[in-house]
Amino acid sequence: NEYENLSQQSNRSEEERLKLDEEIQERQRKQA
Repeated sequence: NEYENLSQQSNRSEEERLKLDEEIQERQRKQA
């Protein structure tokens, strides 16, 4: 159960990181 929670957390952080990457790319595109 603990391991399951950890994997869910890592998946969530991975999604968060991907969203942030997309936002950064959008900003850079607008600045260009």
